[in-house]
Amino acid sequence: MKVNLMILKELAQSLSILYVEDEEDMRLQYSMLYRKFFKQVDVACDGREALDMYKNKTYDIVITDIRMPLFDGISLSREIKAINRRQPLLVTSAYSDAEYLLELINIGIDKFIAKPINNEQLLNVLLDVCTAIKYEEEYMRCNVLKIRLSAINELFKNISHHWRNPLNEIGLLIQNIEFAYADGELDKKYIDEFIDQSMSVVQKMSSTIDLFLASVPKSDTELTFEISEVIGNVLSLLGETLKNYSIYVKLEIRENHILTGCRTKLIEAISQMINNARDALIQNRQTDRRINICVFSAGNRPVITIQDNGGGISETLIDKIFEPYSTTKGPQSGTGLGLYISRQFIEVDMGGKLTARNICGGAEFMIEL
Repeated sequence: MKVNLMILKELAQSLSILYVEDEEDMRLQYSMLYRKFFKQVDVACDGREALDMYKNKTYDIVITDIRMPLFDGISLSREIKAINRRQPLLVTSAYSDAEYLLELINIGIDKFIAKPINNEQLLNVLLDVCTAIKYEEEYMRCNVLKIRLSAINELFKNISHHWRNPLNEIGLLIQNIEFAYADGELDKKYIDEFIDQSMSVVQKMSSTIDLFLASVPKSDTELTFEISEVIGNVLSLLGETLKNYSIYVKLEIRENHILTGCRTKLIEAISQMINNARDALIQNRQTDRRINICVFSAGNRPVITIQDNGGGISETLIDKIFEPYSTTKGPQSGTGLGLYISRQFIEVDMGGKLTARNICGGAEFMIEL
């Protein structure tokens, strides 16, 4: 089948490749070919060098030979899939015996390309892989949008919770005017007190708007902020919802920290973890629902832990909890991207670390910044 080179170039122009080949002439020839289509092509001459490069950088596609000195392509493929089992990985080799192929299939490689390489076949494989990557990116973008819309829906719910009591207060103040008039108490003093009380409630509602606006991402601009202030904002946003479900939240600030980074992304990540804890508590406990949040230092790094007593994460999921499309809630309730995005915010955008583990009676998420 004739390769549509224009489509391949359009799909590949934003993608990066790690190309691993020990034969120098082959390495030079095909690295030049890949650079005609891909945004970036990094080259390694053996598996050990390639693995070091892979650990320090992300790649859209990895292409490796099998037979190489020091560290062969099978060992490299196994290590890469252990780091990221979704990594698109293509293997080229002149060796096509069943033992090699079976091991590569078990590792989970995406394509096997036999040497001598047929360039048209190679480009067709690359077109298929690039198409799959772009489809995945678009699918994830749509699901991220779905999460954002869900967060906006949650935001409006929380605003309604925050405003219900102040609106009731204003309603009572207005209704009392009629009684005051009937009792002959509607004088200047009464009017002044009515204005003061009403404006106090309005100011409270205005402060709520400011709080919510401060938590809505406007840009990725880095700001200087205190961790305690961020957690306070999150609990103000989610507090009424947690209270409605009889969830008790304990906050312990052992040591506060001042950070510079994207404040709204940290708010979003912490909110995601608290919402996950809330859902687990609602599903698994009828009473004594608790979330414990602690801020402290470990090795000169600020640490935030979020613990719940909601029964913990199943052993089959805990190792995959941060992978895209991994969810404990079922396909109708979760996209499986919330914790994946939270980890991206913490580890990629803020240079931190996000982990999860089961503790006695529940789960713990730990953010190291």
